[in-house]
Amino acid sequence: MQTMIRVFGEQQKIRIGADQVGSPTWSGWLAEVILDLTRIDCNGVIHAACSGAASWYDVASEVLNLTKESIENAVAVELLPQTTVECGRPAQRPLFSVLDCSRLADVLGREPISWQDGIKAHLKELGYNVD
Repeated sequence: MQTMIRVFGEQQKIRIGADQVGSPTWSGWLAEVILDLTRIDCNGVIHAACSGAASWYDVASEVLNLTKESIENAVAVELLPQTTVECGRPAQRPLFSVLDCSRLADVLGREPISWQDGIKAHLKELGYNVD
């Protein structure tokens, strides 16, 4: 996220992958979940990720929307979606890698936070004033 914020202040047009969808997860929330799981009796595979699905383009759009007033030159940034092929990355990645966290919700008795709330929490940790 810090790289995105830095680039928002440096570039006017930014191309970002929009066809790979995953489960963006805030590490602060994930750390709490892991600690909670160590305190209860459970076994097997439990996926832990923030709820919802997003591409890097979605994440960048959310971060830009929340920070553009705080970053010099970011108000004029234009995000442009691009495909995985256009990105030219050497490693192949799946286009859909969203995790099913229903078992986590059953085991802990609560739903995961949304990826958008995770971004807001991380930005608050970085000192941004977000609602």
